[in-house]
This record gives sequence, structure tokens and C-alpha cells, in this order.
Amino acid sequence: MERLRLRRASEGDCELLFAWANDRETRKNSFRTENIEFEEHAAWFERKMHEDSCQMFILLCAEKEAGQIRLDWQDGRDVAGISYVIAPEYRGMGLGSEILRLVEPFACGKVLQGRVRRENVASAKCFEKNGYLMAERERWLEFRKNIQL
Repeated sequence: MERLRLRRASEGDCELLFAWANDRETRKNSFRTENIEFEEHAAWFERKMHEDSCQMFILLCAEKEAGQIRLDWQDGRDVAGISYVIAPEYRGMGLGSEILRLVEPFACGKVLQGRVRRENVASAKCFEKNGYLMAERERWLEFRKNIQL
């Protein structure tokens, strides 16, 4: 596999993330399935870029943008919710597992937590492959991992 690394998201990533967010498969696997308007996305992106409780990264595969992962730190800053997306042209290459692995150093000594729709088998497998413990909830699967590097 090509060289993989994370870089911090920047203001210039807004349109790229908008395109990925409105991809048909992304919407199907999201908790909010309807398309997102650009104005709404741009306001959300601006807010996230300036929140102290948010860390957003772009996955680079051979220096090309291949995905995005976000850590939203909750009260007390000991637990972060994970949200990630793999670019359509990079799906099926195992990058979901890799993006989860690459973000772990940013959460050393903390807990990472992801929620996945039950139908999103690929994402559930990515969390399981990385050693996250699964708990079944009424409407989703929840994955948690205490990060100790």
C-alpha cells in the first residue's frame, strides 16, 4: 500500500469535504441521510476548524487526499467521538482501518468512541479490526477503545 499519513485539515479543505459528505454511499451510511447544502456545510466547517474540542485530519495516500477523520472531544476531554469518511475512489482498500490506526497517537491515554449504523458493516469491521469493543445500542453500534500506545 502507498505511504499513508495524516495532516491537519485546513480552510482549503472545505469544498473537498463537502463533496465527500454528499457522496451517495456516505449519506447512506450517515445518521443524517439527506444531502447537505453547501452553506450549511461551510458554516459547520468554519465552526469545527475553530473549536478547541475538535481535531480534524486529512488522510493522505501517496500525498493525495484519501479521507478525513475528526475527533470531537467531550466534556472533561477524556473521551472523543470519532467520525471518518474515505474518499469514494479509495474505498475497498482497507483505509478505514488505517485511518483509525493513524489517529490513535492523538488520543494517547484517552478513550475513542465511534457510533456506526447497524447496516454499515464495513465501518464496524474497521473498528473491530483495530481492537475497539462493541456495544449494541437501540439504533446503532457503539465502539470504544482506551488508547494506550
